[in-house]
Amino acid sequence: IPAGEAAVSFIDANDIAAVSVAALTGIHGNREYDITGEEAVTFAQAAAITAQAGLPVTAYEPVSDEEFRRSAAALGWHPEYVDTLSGLYSVIASGANAHTTPDATDLLGRPLRTLAEYAAAPGA
Repeated sequence: IPAGEAAVSFIDANDIAAVSVAALTGIHGNREYDITGEEAVTFAQAAAITAQAGLPVTAYEPVSDEEFRRSAAALGWHPEYVDTLSGLYSVIASGANAHTTPDATDLLGRPLRTLAEYAAAPGA
């Protein structure tokens, strides 16, 4: 993945769903929320977390965008899909997704599920 050493504030999909319900059913006075995970982790840290949980992703080695594109083409991925992923990874590599906010936790009134908790859950 061409994300370099940048961190991402991952958030569990179930927490996103719960935040959506809270935001749509509560009174928020036209407030905007910036929904992020509670902590930002690098892909190397994420790989270590998944390895500790016994999942098959055990390491991360950053690659260039060109290497990513070559590998994706060799796998037969559609060029438009590769372009989309490349764009997403360039945003991640810029560090734009490393910030965290308390918005999701505040809306839910509870801590969010961590990447380690997700990885350790059955069926992860």
